[in-house]
Amino acid sequence: MNTILCALDASDRAPLVLATARQLAQQSGRQLHVIRAVPPMGEVPFRELSVTLGQLTDLVIKESRAQLEAQVVDVPKAMLAGTHVEVGTPWRVICELGKKLNVDLIVMGAHGYSAVDRALGTMASAVINHADRDVYVVRQRP
Repeated sequence: MNTILCALDASDRAPLVLATARQLAQQSGRQLHVIRAVPPMGEVPFRELSVTLGQLTDLVIKESRAQLEAQVVDVPKAMLAGTHVEVGTPWRVICELGKKLNVDLIVMGAHGYSAVDRALGTMASAVINHADRDVYVVRQRP
């Protein structure tokens, strides 16, 4: 316990989400777990690529890990409990890792304001609806 799970992506909102999670962790004396959820690669037409599904997934995981490590470079080592790159449906991966790690709070960004997002639901709303713990949603400030 005494940890916060911060879900990051590669968007321009990610630094604000991480900064908010760091501030909440510092104020409450908690540590941070930071996650990048990678969607499954099943939709890519692999017969037209020179790599297999496994190779492509490995490449995406490697790139995602490198991006995540670059994002957390300024987080104090004592505050960082761990970094995680997981493949799966992002909202499900976030909820499952939050439960597995028994975190106190999930911090993530608000995404998706298009008509399709409103009709299908955003990842943030899916996490809010399915998580068994509190979720703090960070909105981009104007």
